[in-house]
Amino acid sequence: MILLDDTRFASCSGDKKINVYSLSSFTLISTMKGHKRSVYDICKISNTEIISCSSDQTIKIWDTLTYKCDATIDNAH
Repeated sequence: MILLDDTRFASCSGDKKINVYSLSSFTLISTMKGHKRSVYDICKISNTEIISCSSDQTIKIWDTLTYKCDATIDNAH
């Protein structure tokens, strides 16, 4: 789990998704989908981007304002 900013946090799990929640109400804001297997870890790399790694052997960079994948690195071991 990571803090995105003063209002949102994100979590990852075995369901292949990254979920973004409101910090004040704990309600789901958005779900980022794109990995084909479990998402093991996420890390904030800038004010508007996070990076995720998965057992599908990919690394993805996500925009935390649009909730879309900006880039994918395949065959990441």
